[in-house]
Amino acid sequence: MRFIDSNLPSNVTMRGTAKEQAKSGLRLGVGIGLFLIAGMLLGNGMQKVVWSASPPHYLVWREPIGWLELIAGAAILLSTAGAWWPLLAGCMALGSVKCVIVLLTGRDLFAPHAPFPRLEAFELLVFAVASIALMARLRKNALTIMDRVALMVYLLAFTWNGDRVEFSAAGPGLVLGLFALLVPWLLHWRMVDKKGSAE
Repeated sequence: MRFIDSNLPSNVTMRGTAKEQAKSGLRLGVGIGLFLIAGMLLGNGMQKVVWSASPPHYLVWREPIGWLELIAGAAILLSTAGAWWPLLAGCMALGSVKCVIVLLTGRDLFAPHAPFPRLEAFELLVFAVASIALMARLRKNALTIMDRVALMVYLLAFTWNGDRVEFSAAGPGLVLGLFALLVPWLLHWRMVDKKGSAE
């Protein structure tokens, strides 16, 4: 199966002809642009299907436009995962730095700089570092279908509670997102062990 991002270089370096660099930049730009479009579709779809439900965070089954937006957003995310996962990992790295600052100061980074529980900051730090650690192997390996699905589930775990101002790392949605990243990570290392023991 061929994806939009399948021709992106695994490492971005300034070599090759100008034509190759232009093609690579265009693919990367299209991938990031489609990621933003998918984010808008997911936001609208979640607003209609999940966030407007009563009781909160149940599903509204009779909302065809919302479901179509969610399906279109998911399809775009699957096909462009190779372009947007480094952006997501970078956001997690920035979040882990912010968590360390909050952990040290005990105050929120943003105005009005209210007290922030250190235990919650530590939970968020562990979540961010675990996310980065599970995404790190994607730098050296081509994305598989399982990797793409896991990244999409991880991203959907964030959007499930996206209508709230705050969320906790101990919440079931974010734990599901980490578990989704953990499954292909374990399968990858199991296959590496099998290849190593076969030689």
